[in-house]
Amino acid sequence: MAQSQRGNQTKVKKKKPAKPKASTRKKADNKKPSEEMRPLLLRIAADIAGSDGWEAASHTAIAADARVSVKDVEFFFEDTWDIVFELLDVIEEKTQDTVGDYLTDNWRDNLLEILMTRFDLAQEYRPALKALPRFAARHPLQGKRFAYRLYETMKRMLCLCRLEEARITPVAISAFSLFYLSLVEKWAKDDTADLSPTMAAVDKRLGWFEQALGYIDHAAPACRAAEKAKGKVKKAKKKIKEAI
Repeated sequence: MAQSQRGNQTKVKKKKPAKPKASTRKKADNKKPSEEMRPLLLRIAADIAGSDGWEAASHTAIAADARVSVKDVEFFFEDTWDIVFELLDVIEEKTQDTVGDYLTDNWRDNLLEILMTRFDLAQEYRPALKALPRFAARHPLQGKRFAYRLYETMKRMLCLCRLEEARITPVAISAFSLFYLSLVEKWAKDDTADLSPTMAAVDKRLGWFEQALGYIDHAAPACRAAEKAKGKVKKAKKKIKEAI
């Protein structure tokens, strides 16, 4: 090594590592997580909820178990209810894919197949789904959001079973929603391997729903006539006001 005039060794300056450009850092920060991460996070959230309740399935807890950042979890799910709805959507999508080849022209048989397939698939997430009513009871402000999602799900189920479109009315959907909720309660208490008590309850309630549809169909013409008469009265009142 070269020496200076005083006989000391010359100091060699160490090069500092180059700082990443601001644009590079920004791109790294804005990198979106892979879509493949979604089912993993959903599975972890369901496991936490099934073990410790949905309150415990926070973004922080999910991120810790998945060994990802909280921002990654927030990218896919805004809040815990987003996770709940995602889980229900997954079960619905799997149900549609499963029953597609087994549907006939008989809407009642189709609906039984759809409901039992849905309950069979729900078994995978049983603890998490059983913890859902308690969580919902503690968050009444989410009731409207949950009711809307339930209504839309029931409507799609009635369409999938090939019930005549004219019979899928708001009243029919609401009636079916009540029957479905009672079935969920029955399923939650059914610990048998083949879910035979649940199947018996499904068959029984489908009979009730079929009767309810008969009453609704019979009352529909009278309701339409009443609405029509109501409309005529409004028009008449309007004309009287304009004349005055």
